[in-house]
Amino acid sequence: MKYRNTSTILQAKRLLLFSFCLSFWAFSEGAIAQQISINEFMSSNGSVIADEDGDYEDWIELFNYGSEPVNLNGFFLSDDYGDPYKWKFPGVVVHPGDYLLVWASGKNRRNASLPLHTNFSIVRNGEELILTSPDGTRIDELKPVYLNRNSSFARYPDGTGSWLFSLNPTPGAPNEPHPSGDMPVHFWLFDSNIPNNTPLEALDPAYSLVPGGYIRYVSCLEGYPFHQEHPFWRKASMERRNKPISLNYLPEINNHLPFGEAGVRGLQIKQPFYHQGQQNTMIFHAPATGFSNIIFRFAAIDEGAADKLQIAYNIDPSGTNWIPLPEFMSPFILGDQYLLFQADFSDIHGVSNNADFKIRIRFEGYDMEADEGNRVTFNNISLSGTPLPIHYVNITAGRNGMVAPFGFTPIFDREDIAITFYPTQNYVVDTLWVNGKDFTDQISTDPFNVSVLFLEKITENTSVHANFALDEMYIESQPGRVLVYPNPSFLGDIHLKSTDWIHELKVFDSTGALVMRQPIENHHYTLRLDVRRGMYLFRIRTSEGVVFKKVQVLN
Repeated sequence: MKYRNTSTILQAKRLLLFSFCLSFWAFSEGAIAQQISINEFMSSNGSVIADEDGDYEDWIELFNYGSEPVNLNGFFLSDDYGDPYKWKFPGVVVHPGDYLLVWASGKNRRNASLPLHTNFSIVRNGEELILTSPDGTRIDELKPVYLNRNSSFARYPDGTGSWLFSLNPTPGAPNEPHPSGDMPVHFWLFDSNIPNNTPLEALDPAYSLVPGGYIRYVSCLEGYPFHQEHPFWRKASMERRNKPISLNYLPEINNHLPFGEAGVRGLQIKQPFYHQGQQNTMIFHAPATGFSNIIFRFAAIDEGAADKLQIAYNIDPSGTNWIPLPEFMSPFILGDQYLLFQADFSDIHGVSNNADFKIRIRFEGYDMEADEGNRVTFNNISLSGTPLPIHYVNITAGRNGMVAPFGFTPIFDREDIAITFYPTQNYVVDTLWVNGKDFTDQISTDPFNVSVLFLEKITENTSVHANFALDEMYIESQPGRVLVYPNPSFLGDIHLKSTDWIHELKVFDSTGALVMRQPIENHHYTLRLDVRRGMYLFRIRTSEGVVFKKVQVLN
């Protein structure tokens, strides 16, 4: 049986804000507009706060951190960059130091004297949030963020600070930082929500800050799990076990319930542990995206089945390259009482910020093929870490090419990023700027003029901009080694480019009359012809001679 736990375990009574340090770009229209910002939001409200209808809806909190009142009449909120004017504010005023709660419920209520409701809700897996002024200026924005149920994303300090996750949301109240220390990323709580006397194949964590965590169990008995009439029913199985212990129990991820009220049970692995060359194996899929200093903790007790645990880890996407954890880090010797075990991955290369991180537990003992109904029991399994700051790389490009990724791209602190530039046909990357510095010589280019820039260990917000230009080899192939484009032209800019030095340009109309004469003294030149529709003759004098080009102007 596969058990997927979807119960709510996130509401806490004290703040647990941890610094994910999501930097952002705020765009303002003036001193007053700059005083208002998105301050906190929740995209999966299970039981934190109800609206006037008694519904637990998503919500967005604004905060006026300035010294003047802000009238939001004509401002807009949206969850879609393609439609920044999705929901319009009525004439509601936010005074200095005040908070405004807007329900993202889809109910679309705009009476300024009543609770406000947008015409959209927020997807739990993350959507952008945009605050726009009446003149279209983007006042504040937030990139998509995954939030677990009953958790929020909040600024600290209010209004202008870094973005932090909160396990205890504070709608309409000040946000506070989380005390130092590692934060739970995944937590497996074994309680009565897990069916009893039922062999399990997979088990979700009761709480996760990063999606994708679960336990996968592999039995030594082929064909597991078995039906009730099978002789192997509930043998070599993973099942719930009614054997609670407070070791490593974390009230803050369980509505702050004290251990005695939490209904903790346990998780057992039953004999036999070996059979025909196979062995019972627990595999913890524990993505550590956005976290460093990873620590794996759990309580375990031997009940007559094994003497020792074998811990290995995997950091590659294939999931096949298991690396044993050195024994000197922790002996993992079981006892006949619950013991607290810890595997510290803080100094192990490749674990930090790893979306594919996995941990494997196997078992050692005197007679691992014994089948006497004995077991090893686990409880309160956690993976914790230190949140990494996030930086934005703002990636843009000029005309005649594309770039991927494009726009504001969030990456974690000291993470690498590869940026690919795709020029249109006959173009190449001409110049490339990173934070105002020329990085053109840092790119690698393939035979199709596709270029790649690799930036290592980003530690700050970074801007990247590429300009494209015609490939000189293409220009060399043109008559007279001079290219005039676009041709035909729609009364826009007309560009001249040559590998030779261009001295002068003369333009004649169809009657032979001189329309313009322009000294150039460069390899390229851009002009705009304010002329009638028709055919024009360009006489271009270069260092290698005179070249004539016919250019059609359309209007």
